[in-house]
Amino acid sequence: MPFKISFYFVLLIFVAIAAIYIARNGFNTDRKCELLFAVVFAYFIFLRSLDPNIFGAEKFMDMAFINSILKSKTFPPNDPYFAGGKLNIYYYFAHVIGAAVTLISFAKPEVGYNIAMATIPAFSFLVTFCFLNEFLENKFAILGSVFVLFSGNLYAAFEFFYKLLNNCNIGFLFYWNATRVIEDSTFGYAITEFPYFSFIHADFHAHVVAIPVTLLCLSIFYDFYNNSKLKGYFLIPLLFILFATNPWSFSTIFLLFSTILLVTFKYKKDLLLILSSSFILVILLYLSMKNASSKLYFAEERTNLIQFIEFFGIQIAFAYYYFIDEIKMLKQSLILMAISVFSYFFIPIGLVITPLIFLSLKKLLKEDIKSSFIFAACVTIMAAEFFVIDCRMNTIFKFYLTSWILLTIAAATKIKDIFKVSNKFNFVMMLLFVLSLIYPVFATPVRYYKSELSLDGLEFMKKSEIDDYKAINWLKDKDGIVVEVVCDCYSYCSRISTFTGNPTIVAWPCHEVHWRGNGKELVERMEDVRKIYTSKNCSKVVKLLEKYNAKYIVVGNEERRIYGASINNFEKCGLKKVFECNKTIIFEVIT
Repeated sequence: MPFKISFYFVLLIFVAIAAIYIARNGFNTDRKCELLFAVVFAYFIFLRSLDPNIFGAEKFMDMAFINSILKSKTFPPNDPYFAGGKLNIYYYFAHVIGAAVTLISFAKPEVGYNIAMATIPAFSFLVTFCFLNEFLENKFAILGSVFVLFSGNLYAAFEFFYKLLNNCNIGFLFYWNATRVIEDSTFGYAITEFPYFSFIHADFHAHVVAIPVTLLCLSIFYDFYNNSKLKGYFLIPLLFILFATNPWSFSTIFLLFSTILLVTFKYKKDLLLILSSSFILVILLYLSMKNASSKLYFAEERTNLIQFIEFFGIQIAFAYYYFIDEIKMLKQSLILMAISVFSYFFIPIGLVITPLIFLSLKKLLKEDIKSSFIFAACVTIMAAEFFVIDCRMNTIFKFYLTSWILLTIAAATKIKDIFKVSNKFNFVMMLLFVLSLIYPVFATPVRYYKSELSLDGLEFMKKSEIDDYKAINWLKDKDGIVVEVVCDCYSYCSRISTFTGNPTIVAWPCHEVHWRGNGKELVERMEDVRKIYTSKNCSKVVKLLEKYNAKYIVVGNEERRIYGASINNFEKCGLKKVFECNKTIIFEVIT
């Protein structure tokens, strides 16, 4: 059954259940939470309307996956960049959520992408606020949610004041630089994203979609541990969804729950059943994954302490603030200082992380569940100093983002004290909070400097390549493998497969080799595409088209630029011209 029909069928069932419930119990809603969701959603919809273009970074890839899912008749969906191949669930499950939002909104995919992108921070803020509202009154719960999801790092504050003092403009790269703070010997810098950057950068990636799912896991677990055993069993499917969305986030959350199982005594049997059931489901899914790049290595380099503080300094300070009462104990503080200095000589960041591990573990033994969030974050950060999955850049990227959420959401429960109790220490913490807002205040306008006032992700193509835009609209409701130019990743070349959902012979080879580990086959496909566009031998061209079961051949400006393609050759070989708009022409293979 096609994905669209299946989705709307399931949605209809849920709507019917909701209607029955409302008829019996009346329509009740938490207006405060709904209003917050609407405000945050409207804010990010407005930002996307300023620059709605689905182009740059990895937006093409995200859009291609969503379109492939929307066109899918069975799962797994087709790989849009490797004709005949299927997408691995490790890479595409998060995009199912994007496809679902697109269908709910009844929008075109290139509009649905931007709507889906705005829902992620809105849901994240909603869940965070509802969690913090258990400990804080409304205004402080909002401030805490801002700190968790919208705050920036210390590097951004340093860069801002450096430019200010040196009379330099805050350029476009200000929004980017704060996410390339920690050096990496292989790639130059590790990726160090944090939630707000991910939201405004607007690549619809798994690590972004996992943010609200992670927060929901934490919220439900807290309710389970403190109030309702029944709620805990919702974690079984939710942990499975988190793993399918982003296994990196799952590993940290599973570590968190397992630690609680080992060191506390409440609801042990229930928690053991929840974790073991989730683990079995996850293992079954993992065995179906074929990820060519997920190899485990021992780390050969250590994170620079200064660079670590530039990224995590404010958040680490707030984590320490959570344990302020314990730190005030002189004897304990001296012991922690000795441990931290000792650990520095083995792992530099241990100077600031090791004391937090001891503080959080000690408080966790007293059944303070929020301290377990900080414990799991610190252990995950330290694990990235010893072990590497795939590459150090990616390991730091994925583990640090989840750790950011865990560190800040626990610390945010104490944010009221900073503003309510007047002393020098709290003044410093308040200053750090203000510094954390420099990034969102100044990075947002430099990222969204345009004013398109549209949600159509193809606005850029309407203005620069209108012929391609019309060709894409003609191909959208048609099925079949398309042939288009192959060039570098992150480029415009894969525009047809990206926005129609029809697979092409090969595109984004730098990613495909990462996904499949089949460099030799990719080179062969790239050469075959070149031959299709350049060969004068009709027999060879037809055989190559038959080899890949290609149905449509696109000849546009990109094919002419890269290959010097000529439409005369395809006409001579008996292909039928089925679309023409100025310089973009589509031929169909007649069988």
